[in-house]
Amino acid sequence: MVFALLAAIAVHLAVLVIVVRLRGPDPLSDELAEAVPVEMVPLSALGPPPPVPAVPVAPAPAAPGEETLPTDAPPPTAAAPATPTQPREDMVRPTTMLSSRSLAASRQARLAMRTLASDTRVEQLCGLEAMEQVHAWQRDFQPDRIVVYAMGEPSLTGNRFEADGAAFRSRSLWYRIRFSCDLTTDHARVVGFAFAVGAPIPRDDWEEHGLPAVH
Repeated sequence: MVFALLAAIAVHLAVLVIVVRLRGPDPLSDELAEAVPVEMVPLSALGPPPPVPAVPVAPAPAAPGEETLPTDAPPPTAAAPATPTQPREDMVRPTTMLSSRSLAASRQARLAMRTLASDTRVEQLCGLEAMEQVHAWQRDFQPDRIVVYAMGEPSLTGNRFEADGAAFRSRSLWYRIRFSCDLTTDHARVVGFAFAVGAPIPRDDWEEHGLPAVH
């Protein structure tokens, strides 16, 4: 009886082994056997991520007629605002010359002008033009004398006489005046003139600049 029971158990074990072998290896068991154990590490322990290397980007092609700058050139800076320049004093530019008319009306003045040296004659002729033009410009002025070198030396360049530091007297007061006087090639007649009248000259400065008072 016992022998029969043992024989039956042996048969069942043999059948079980045969069935297992026929089914082949268990896929899940193989995967678990080959799996690599993974350790869970907190993110804080990993530290900061490595920097991502910069990838150079080629500039886009410029449109036709558009100026391009080198990639390594510094960015353009805004232009500094232009400093305003001091405005130049406006000058009166008459179209009619008046000294010839004044000389034509006085034979004595014409004769006296001929006796003067060339440089002095130019000074006198342009000074006369200045006084006539100032009076024609503003009738309130009554010039009776002019000093072309009061505030600075005049100059003669070619046919142009310039006096930036001249002064004229009107109604017992002296005023600053600057003018340019264009002459004919023989320096006998004025053909162009421009002037600007300045402020009155303080009486305390008259003697220093050789400006006589009216007695």
